[in-house]
Parts: sequence; C-alpha cells; structure tokens
Amino acid sequence: MKIVPIMMLVLLAGAIFFAGCIEQKKEELLTLKVAYIPITSFGPIFIAKDEGYFAEQGIKIELLKFQSAQQAIPSLIQGDVDVSSTTINPALFNAIAKGANIKIVADKGSTGGQCDFNALAVRKDLYDNGSLTTIEQLKGKKIAVATRPNYLLIKALDKANLTSKDVESVDMGFPEIVAAFENNAIDAAVMTEPYLYQVLKMEKAEILLLSGEIIPNFSGYPIAFGPNLLEKNPELGKKFMIAYLKGVKQHNEGKIPRNMEILKNYTQFGTEILEGSCWGAIRRDGYIEKEPIMQYQDWLFENKYIDVKVSDDQILDMSFVEDANHVLKPDNGSII
Repeated sequence: MKIVPIMMLVLLAGAIFFAGCIEQKKEELLTLKVAYIPITSFGPIFIAKDEGYFAEQGIKIELLKFQSAQQAIPSLIQGDVDVSSTTINPALFNAIAKGANIKIVADKGSTGGQCDFNALAVRKDLYDNGSLTTIEQLKGKKIAVATRPNYLLIKALDKANLTSKDVESVDMGFPEIVAAFENNAIDAAVMTEPYLYQVLKMEKAEILLLSGEIIPNFSGYPIAFGPNLLEKNPELGKKFMIAYLKGVKQHNEGKIPRNMEILKNYTQFGTEILEGSCWGAIRRDGYIEKEPIMQYQDWLFENKYIDVKVSDDQILDMSFVEDANHVLKPDNGSII
C-alpha cells in the first residue's frame, strides 16, 4: 500500500531535479552584446535570436540599438559591444592600423545579387522633367549620405568624371533622408532598404543607379568582432557564427510568414514596406570577397583618407565562418 506514495515521491524528486537542470542551463547562457540598426539587413540576427539558434549555442543576445553602424565602432573597439555590423570606411582602417583588434568576420549583404538593397536615388520630380536622369546632371546638386566618405557616391560620380567637390554632400540618417525627399530638401541620396522602398512607394524618388552597377560584390556593412571574441573567447565567437549562419539560411528563404513576423517586430516597419522592399541575399556560407575591400583601401590611400595600409589578414578573419560551415555542412551548404 505504500508503493504509490513512494513512487509519487520519486517522481516529484525527479521533477524537481529536472527543473533544476533546466534552470541551471538557463543560467549558463552567456550574454553577448550585439549592436544593431532596425533595418532588414540585420534580419539573420533577429531571426537567429527569436528562433532560438543562439540559445542552442548557449548564447543570450542583448541587442543594443545604434543610429548607424559607424557609431557602433568605438564601442566595439572598447569592448562595450561584442559584435557589430561595421561600415568599411577610413576610420575602420585607421583604427586597425593603430592596433585596434576588430576584424570583419562574415557577410551581411553585398552589392548586386538577386536584388540590390542599396542605390543612388534622385528626386522623382527632377527625374520626370529630365533635369536629373544622368550622373553628369548631379553636378551642383545636394546629395544626402549616411557615411563619409561615401564610396558608393564617389564611385558613381567617377563614372561621369565628377568628384565630391562637384556636389554638395549633406549628412543625414536614413529616416531624415526620407523626410528630406518628402520636403524636396535634397536632390539625391545614397539609400538602403527599406527606406529606399519608402521613397519609391511615396513617388518621391527614382533609382538612378543600383549599388551593384557601381561597385559589384562589395560588402558594405559586414559583421565584425571586437577583442572580446577575437582575444578573450574565440570559442564563443565560433558558436555565435553557427547560430548566425542558421539565421542567414532562414533569412534567405525570403518573405515567409515567420520571417515577416520577426522583422516586423524588430524594424517596426509595416507589412507593406517589408513586402515591397528588397531583402538582398546574404551569402549562406558567410564568406566575403577580399578583393573589393582591398581595392577600396587602395583608393582611400591614394586619396589620402588613410596614411597606412593594412594587410587583408589584419582586417579580415574568415576562420569563424570556416569553422561554422564545417559544423553546419551539408545542412547549411555553401551557396549564395
């Protein structure tokens, strides 16, 4: 008659032990601070977080919002954030030349591909009346940019033998650029999605050139690691990359309901904008072509934006994606 109570005690003890194991597992999650901007190109990170891919690797992601990738670089260098998208610009090359331990470790979208989420856009009224339909006609115009020097703009101007001195460049964040197009306060801008779709949808802008037509295969805003993952805990960096590439794979499935739900939550853009904007394909294997980046560095050096050039292994570290692909293959593949 005492068997049932004893069994109940055993089961209860087992349940308590199991619950304790779960709680211990939760406590063992290591927090990584990830800088982000609420735009669609951060989709793989949002997806990997919400689908539990990071948790599978023992990682808890703390997202820290920045207005631009460029603003996050000092925090990455100082170790205040562990992971960030980075703008490939003079500040990055100069910081690395001076000893900053940050490296580009994975693709987050390159120019060209099945659709292009960056473009040089011009005011629709100027485009329609014929006064701004060519690169040559940009001379003397007011052009908004989110970063300086804006390599995309400069290379576009170069096609018409123009330089940055031939135009008036103004610094603006992407939301401000949208408002400026609405108010006819600018003539053109270097845009990214989904803000590009917004101004096209409002019929306030037209695309003059897609970024892939200006600089093919250029990874403008790749994933970068700082000293916390490069020096202190590279094993955690490898685990991050496994989860990230799983997020990339799902992201590249496109505008499926689950992806839409996740991106809508993090970007605060409505269904119409997310449906209409370009979600550029990100390399599923995470690799980055080094030649366009090194060519950009050559251009920066020739134009005196930087004083010293760095080697490709000082700025790029593909070992994390190599390790992640070794773990994920054949499931994740190595295709774009």
